[in-house]
Formats: sequence, structure tokens, C-alpha cells
Amino acid sequence: MQTSCHILQVLLLVVIIVIVEGLAQGCIKKYDNGESMLWFFTGALLYMLIVLVLSRALKKEKMAIVNILWGAISAILISIFAYVAFQEKLNKYQIVGILITLVGIALIYKHDK
Repeated sequence: MQTSCHILQVLLLVVIIVIVEGLAQGCIKKYDNGESMLWFFTGALLYMLIVLVLSRALKKEKMAIVNILWGAISAILISIFAYVAFQEKLNKYQIVGILITLVGIALIYKHDK
């Protein structure tokens, strides 16, 4: 049986991975848009940080679960960011999809008592 502390640790590590990945992609995009090589190296360093955090997550949870959480949390956080930063709207089906994703995350850690 896994404790809620364990679950929160894994979720926090995955959230960190998602945030750092977004920053890394932003840096590389700046480099691709003709900006300084510093952006490229910053992006590469951020991806190295992802590997370190991923390693810690994999010590706490199965690879399949970490990967599922990574994808789900990434989709949710990017949707929220797009809404806040770019006023991108979601239709009712997309909102239902996000809610189903949240239910999926909850089901991953559902266990019999």
C-alpha cells in the first residue's frame, strides 16, 4: 500500500519535470528563432535537469506510471497555461477530456483497503 506522502512526492517530481520541460522547450525555441547559442545551452542544461528529476521519480514509482503521469499532467498544465497566458478557450468536450484525465490520475493510485 502506498502512502499519500509517496503519491504526493511522485506527483511533485512529475510537475517539476513538466515545468522544466516547458522552460527547456521555450529556450530551444528562442534559439531556433535566431537568438543566442546561450538559449540552446540553457535548454540542454534544463533537459539534463529533467533526467535527474526523472531518475528520482523512477526510484519512487514504476516507469509506466511515471510516464502516464508525465503525459497527463503536461496536458493539464499546458492547457491551463494556454488559457491564462494566451486566452485560449476550451470547448465543453475538451474540458470533459481534462476532467477524465484527472479521474485517470486518481484511478492510478486507487487501491483496495
